[in-house]
Amino acid sequence: MSKVWSYKPLFVLLNDRHLDTRLLAKRSGVSKGTIEKLEADEDVKLSTLIKICLALQCSLDDLVEIHLTEEWESPQSPHRMSHELWTVSEEEVLITALKDGLSISQIVEDLGRSEAAVRSHIVKLLMNNALE
Repeated sequence: MSKVWSYKPLFVLLNDRHLDTRLLAKRSGVSKGTIEKLEADEDVKLSTLIKICLALQCSLDDLVEIHLTEEWESPQSPHRMSHELWTVSEEEVLITALKDGLSISQIVEDLGRSEAAVRSHIVKLLMNNALE
């Protein structure tokens, strides 16, 4: 399965502004190892992306693109966008946990929801600009 997200927009932005990853690390305070994770489209904390946004004076959608494929929307897919109801308190816990930089596995454990349900709800929140 291919990645649902890509940090390609970040690297296009860096190229457009004639910046390299070394300078990005210095300006944002993000380690070179974390920059390498971004280059490999690996998981990073939301707080890391926010540091980069602040350093580059941009928004999250300037750094990451989300690809919702048929595979993710298929009724048989474990990653299908969940339309489960979330209580207001669960959603507040999720938003706070993301802003505090908790990992997906920690959030899954705290909420008692499946990883797919948590990831789906994060995408929903991002699409509704609820994480700004």
